[in-house]
Amino acid sequence: MTSSAILSRSAKSEPAGGFGPVATLPPGAVRLVGGAPAAEALLTGELAAAFTTALAGATALQYSVAPGIEPLRGWIAEHELSGADRARAVALAGRYGFLVISDNPYRSLRFAGAEVPDLPLDSEAVVRVNTFSQTLGPGLRSGWIAAPEWLLPVLTRLRANVDQHSSLLTQTALAGVLTVPGFFDGVLRTARELYRERSGVLTAALRSRLGERVAFDVPEGGIFLWMRATEPALDLVALRERARALGVEFALGRYFDPEGAGGHTDRIRLGFSNASGADIELGVERIAAAWVA
Repeated sequence: MTSSAILSRSAKSEPAGGFGPVATLPPGAVRLVGGAPAAEALLTGELAAAFTTALAGATALQYSVAPGIEPLRGWIAEHELSGADRARAVALAGRYGFLVISDNPYRSLRFAGAEVPDLPLDSEAVVRVNTFSQTLGPGLRSGWIAAPEWLLPVLTRLRANVDQHSSLLTQTALAGVLTVPGFFDGVLRTARELYRERSGVLTAALRSRLGERVAFDVPEGGIFLWMRATEPALDLVALRERARALGVEFALGRYFDPEGAGGHTDRIRLGFSNASGADIELGVERIAAAWVA
């Protein structure tokens, strides 16, 4: 079945944006959608204390929401630029007057392979942006930016035009924990060890249960695995419906196409960050059962 045929069959039941309609899953369902840090990697006690401190004596709090924010879309790069390629890109940016932006929220969660140096901050053409959502919790909706001094006033004005600023309460609480020596490094160490283990469980289960029916690169970091179905005629939309009925949820690759929902119809994204090893194995077992159903 072609990609267009798959989309045609599913057009009436699934909208183009987001991750599709909310599914009704049976009790005990395993969610391999991912997107949230592991509970074991979050020092919730310290965060709770930081929020308590931030609230103490507060006379006013402001909360703003920017209207019209589009559904979050991810793009998983299949190849990573080498250190030499990155240095060349920065040199070209300095020569021709454009900016190079480093935006990798999973950079600090690398647990295997060789680390590629980030773009150098000594260049006037480099901007780094990152988030605490993948490390300290998605609900914080806070991150940071490092940019040349000449660009900061422009960025500040742009941000003010969107929603003024991030929550003062959240910023104060984050400052309270991030300034504790070793706190954030400890969170990252715990997360990397957990994700290394859970990634290994997931890849082993996929090889055992699905074998040559799927292809994937072994994750070297982050919280997701990007998997391809090797059977061209397989309808992954129908597969997910069968999997949901068996009690497992995952994200279709079509929702990560930056051009819309027309590509990556042979791909599945599996999250392993906030699922135990036992749940990961059970989830893959159910996916495999749906595969042959």
